[in-house]
Order: sequence, then C-alpha cells, then structure tokens
Amino acid sequence: MTHPIPAYPNQVIPLSETIWANADAVASQWRSSTGSESNLYNFVNAADDGSYVWLRTANVIITDGTRDLRFDMATPSGDPNPYQNVDIRVRTRYYDDAANPSSMTMQMNLYENGSQVTGGGGATQNITTTSTDYDERLSTTAINNVSNWADVEVDMNFTAAGVDLDGEIQIRVYRVAIVFS
Repeated sequence: MTHPIPAYPNQVIPLSETIWANADAVASQWRSSTGSESNLYNFVNAADDGSYVWLRTANVIITDGTRDLRFDMATPSGDPNPYQNVDIRVRTRYYDDAANPSSMTMQMNLYENGSQVTGGGGATQNITTTSTDYDERLSTTAINNVSNWADVEVDMNFTAAGVDLDGEIQIRVYRVAIVFS
C-alpha cells in the first residue's frame, strides 16, 4: 500500500490551541480603547483586559435594540476533531450609565464566509456589569458544517431591553477567541 488508511473521525488528533480575532468584519459604531475606528481586532486578540473595544449607546442601542460586532478569526493549525470541545469565548461587560436596562444579553454565533454556520451558537447569555468570560460550546454538527476553518468569524449580537431613551450604556469587549481543547 502506498497510502495510509484514512482515520476514522474519532481518531483524528484533537487540536489544542486558541485562535484570536485577526480582522474586523462588522464593527460599525464600535471604537477601540484608544479611540480608533479601524483594526479593532488588535484590541481583542490577547488574554489582557488592558485593551478593548467599546460601544457607547447615545442612540446606538435604543429601547429593545441590538448591535452586532463580528471579527474574522485566525486560521487554526488544522481541522478540529468533530468530537472535541470547540468553544467561542468572549470576555465582556457593560456599564449602566443611568439607562436602567431590564436586561443586557449577548448571542455568540459562528459564521463562515458571512453566513451563520448551522448549529454554530445562538444561546442567549445574560451579561453583567462585571468583566466575565462567556463560552458557547459548538455542537458536533456545527464543527462538521464548517468547510474551511480559515474563513470563520465570531459574531456577537448585543441586546439591551427596556432601556430609557435618554440613558446610556457602555459595552466593552476585551477578547474574542475560539478555543480548541
């Protein structure tokens, strides 16, 4: 035989690495901690709370409104084993500057080439005023539905419910990663 027998999917060696945001995809009305309006990925691609991107409402999120933030992700060293853990991880918080929201939520989704991956996230996370790491574990279906891991994006959809029209909320995102373990 000149070629090895292909491995069964459960015999593919799992990846053990973290990939970070490496390009802005959807970032309108977001700013970096230094005020930059572009290359925001540079502020969320390390395990450090010293830099971040932020959104301050001032009619950006109005009553029961939403706002997206999406980043292209670096290419992993290989394809993950469909049976391993693959988590979208986002560290975020919000500041309630007299807006009095009844809730602040975030949905994390995996996208490929601008389209949401079937089974790639979507659970609603209640975010708080404390900096917290939020994880969304991808299903085996989602992992199998990605045809090219070099083209994936992480999308965050923030929703403020019950915001006073004259109030302001500031959302900070400190890091965006996909963790293969």
